Amino acid sequence: MRTMIAVLALVGVIAATAVEVAAQEERSFINFRVCEIVPGQQAAAQSLAREFVDLSRAKFPGALVNGWTHVLAPNDHMHFLAVVPDLATYQSYLEALVADPAYQALVQKAGGGILAGCTDELLRAVSPAGRGPVE
Repeated sequence: MRTMIAVLALVGVIAATAVEVAAQEERSFINFRVCEIVPGQQAAAQSLAREFVDLSRAKFPGALVNGWTHVLAPNDHMHFLAVVPDLATYQSYLEALVADPAYQALVQKAGGGILAGCTDELLRAVSPAGRGPVE
C-alpha cells in the first residue's frame, strides 16, 4: 500500500512538473496585415499577394507566411500572415524585407492603384508554436 501511495505521489509530481514546463513554452508572434483592394483590382491584388508571399518565403525558408481573401464575404480586402517565434525574429524579418529592393518594388506597385492602404497588427498565439488543441 505504501508503495502504491509513493508511486501515485511520484506520478503527481511528474505531471505537475510537465504542466509547468509546458506553460513556460514560448508562444509565436503573428504579424497580421489587412489591405484594402482598390475596386476593380482584385486580379492584380491576387497576383501582387502571390509575389509578396513568394518573396517572404524565399527570404525566410520554413516560415509560415501566407495571404488570402474572403470567399463568401465581399472580396475587397487582402489578408497576410507571418508567424515568427519571437520578437527578435520579427524585427529581423521586417528589417530584411524593408531593405530588399524587390520588396520596395512590390510596395511601390501596391501603392500604384492596386491597394488603397493597409493596417498591421502584431498578435501573440494562444498555444505554443506547433501545438494545437488536440494532441
